[in-house]
Amino acid sequence: MIRRVSTTTLCAVLCLCGVVAACAGPEDRDDSDPTATAVERVQQVTPTPESTPSESAAGDEPDPTAGEPATASPTASSSPTPEPPTPTPEPTATSTATVTATPIPVDLAASLPTADQLPEAGYFLANQGTRSALELANSYADSSAHLERLNNWGFKEHHFREYSRETGGNAAPFYVLTTVNEYGDDDLATDALDWLRSLNSSQGHTFVDPEPELGDGAFASSVQTADGSQTSIVFVQIGPRIYAYFGQGGEPLEFVLQLAESNTERIMETGIEPDQEEDDSSPAAPTPTA
Repeated sequence: MIRRVSTTTLCAVLCLCGVVAACAGPEDRDDSDPTATAVERVQQVTPTPESTPSESAAGDEPDPTAGEPATASPTASSSPTPEPPTPTPEPTATSTATVTATPIPVDLAASLPTADQLPEAGYFLANQGTRSALELANSYADSSAHLERLNNWGFKEHHFREYSRETGGNAAPFYVLTTVNEYGDDDLATDALDWLRSLNSSQGHTFVDPEPELGDGAFASSVQTADGSQTSIVFVQIGPRIYAYFGQGGEPLEFVLQLAESNTERIMETGIEPDQEEDDSSPAAPTPTA
């Protein structure tokens, strides 16, 4: 009796476990699989009839369907294609970079003529260097007034080169001085040029008429020194810079006019590279100009 009851009970328990296991399996599958796929299919099927292909492309740009891999991938591959027209501003950048040529040289010292660029041979470099505004002002009777003028003109730099040659029967000057001053801007340089013209006029210079047509403005004048030596000078403005070409001895006017013309043409047309400076110099006393 006891064995029959336990066997019957065991069989009933086993049958109940089998039913529970059979019912639990499909419930789990139904919760995970069919509901999800059904929702996804509904989401994928519904937007397609509602929007035309043009509307779907427009809707993809703000990326509202970031979580839908099927809809986002074709539109994402088509959206990069219209982007190549955007690099069109690149040619404008290259064209502006090409037009960055200025006739004024960057290096002031290199813009002054070398010995082999003088109108005649036989000259050697006697001295070269720079001067401060105070050094230039000290060569004037009222140094403080001239220092104030230089400051008002926005003085930046001054470079000079002096050349000498052996005296002889030639009409070329025995002493040549070339200088360049850079001021704050073109208008201030024009003010400096006008002041130099009035200064030479007050000192009894004879002016070349008409004035030489060089750079942005120029004038040439001559005067004799106390010992009867003839001197001539040409001032030329190029932008914010004033160049001076001075000669003493012989008949210097034609010489300095040729020098001013050739060096101005060299600056305006070809420009100057900063590696054209001369190295040899001697400790001669500087001769201030402007």
